[in-house]
Amino acid sequence: MQIANFASMLVEYCNVQGGFSGTANINITPSFVSSPTADLHLRFDSPCIDSGATDISVTTDIENNLRPLGAGYDMGAYEYTGGFYLIEIKPSSGATIEDLSEKCFFHLKNFYFPSTNLSISVNINGQIYSAPSLDIIDLGGTTSANMYATVNINLDFETTYNVTINASSPSESIQSSFWFATVKADVHNFTKGMLPYARIQTALDAASPNDVIVIVAKSHQENLTWPNTEGLTLRGEDGTTSFTVFLDGNQVSRCVTVPYPVSLTINGLTIQRGQLADHGGGIFVTGSATINIINVIVSKNSTTGVNHGGGIYVLSGGRVNAANCIFFGNTSASKGGAIYNSGTYCENNNTYAGNTSASDGGGFYNQIGLYYGMNNIFWNNSAGGNGNQFFNNSGTINATYTDFGNNGIAGVTFNYDSLDHNITENPQFVDLAGGNLRLGDDSPCAEVGSSFLYIQIDSDIEGNVRPRGNKYDLGAFEAVRTATNTIDYAELKPGEKPLAYPTVFNPDEGDVYLFFNLTAEQANKNNIKLKIYNLSGENIWEFEPDVQTGSNKITWSGQDIFGNRLSNGVYVFYVVSGRHVVGKGKVVIMR
Repeated sequence: MQIANFASMLVEYCNVQGGFSGTANINITPSFVSSPTADLHLRFDSPCIDSGATDISVTTDIENNLRPLGAGYDMGAYEYTGGFYLIEIKPSSGATIEDLSEKCFFHLKNFYFPSTNLSISVNINGQIYSAPSLDIIDLGGTTSANMYATVNINLDFETTYNVTINASSPSESIQSSFWFATVKADVHNFTKGMLPYARIQTALDAASPNDVIVIVAKSHQENLTWPNTEGLTLRGEDGTTSFTVFLDGNQVSRCVTVPYPVSLTINGLTIQRGQLADHGGGIFVTGSATINIINVIVSKNSTTGVNHGGGIYVLSGGRVNAANCIFFGNTSASKGGAIYNSGTYCENNNTYAGNTSASDGGGFYNQIGLYYGMNNIFWNNSAGGNGNQFFNNSGTINATYTDFGNNGIAGVTFNYDSLDHNITENPQFVDLAGGNLRLGDDSPCAEVGSSFLYIQIDSDIEGNVRPRGNKYDLGAFEAVRTATNTIDYAELKPGEKPLAYPTVFNPDEGDVYLFFNLTAEQANKNNIKLKIYNLSGENIWEFEPDVQTGSNKITWSGQDIFGNRLSNGVYVFYVVSGRHVVGKGKVVIMR
């Protein structure tokens, strides 16, 4: 500072670089938060705090903070306010939380204190979370000018959460913020009147024996540990399929661990992207546990290191019963691209394709286990060692009515026996490279399966009635004729069961065709009715059609008897002659 022409100036209670005479003036670095970025707030250790005059009439600083806040006024344009303030809260107040894979966090702008010198707590509906429950991430270096605080809170139930965030500094000043958010339930306990939960794990842990847990159509990113509760079922809610409901391991751990000797069922969902340096990327089945997997896709799971069973690993004493399942794109760093079995593995009508192992058994590795399989397809799996499709080490194998591909390196490690109705023909998938494993029109796997099944099923993985003819098709999909050879001539083959075409239809885009066969005796009675029920057993539509001997076709609009629009879901249609059921089929409404 320079004063010219002998002018006079009174300078007091100021911090002047280089010094200046006057009452209480100082010449000390002011300790701004960040001079290079022109952030001229005072740090907590600034000599300018409480060093100003007290006999002035200013009541607020440049940001309208009250001044003075301490023992005296602070020098400069900014009053030191305690060192921090909240600038972001996520989710925003009033939001509906649908994706619980995102952590709830708040963002502190902190000018003065290292994160270790701040005391932070979060009150959520009366429960206090503080260190170490809070994960503090300091992005501001020594000044802590940019700090996130993340709280992993258990938003377990569908409700509104009231949250108060308190952060206090060494000077005992407290900054608070209040917000609320509503959690949307994606999981329900069907057995207990659709009791809502936000997480699958929470619902399983709270369940009673034989409860059924249903989940909505979305990607649920969880890594489940199955509880020690007998008879639980986890399935997609009504109207969903395994192509719309996902349990996603997010490549951070295994999707499902079954550590207890319980029986359980998983039905109608995809288990994907489980990954870990241990056995069983998708599912791990301990000894004495029994797991039933029906209408399940096990896809893109993997093990790393010298570990087995990219999709499923079964310990000695464990048991898997599988039907209508797809095993696709699983990888093992050692043995068993899709399956590694040392227990009992019983299956029918499953499809294995695109699975790989670094060692033996690209599709399936049977170590010392018992294997019973029929109506399955093993195709286009690969192994770095022996057995592209299937490798049997020293277990017991009973495989019938199965389509096996080229079994690969260094000779055949599993004998295909035509007497057991096994074949080695290309199944003619619709689009193998694209993952569409439905059977093409000319597939040799159509109507060559056994009707005496290990696991009883009356539909395929998409809900299509099976068998459509006299025999089951191999694999997870029942072959459905294209429109040119179904609707154009509009008839079933003799002996075929009732079916809907398409099985899954959108009433907003067109009607569904319901096909059924009648004998001459049935057709001549003139008392045939078609009745449609929902899964609650309510008769929502019926019709008395003109019928003929042989194949009949009825059109349904997807409305009830009063013309009301029906919700998405599964519906069952019955062909009735008087008091006798001639046949039944299934149709799914999905808009």
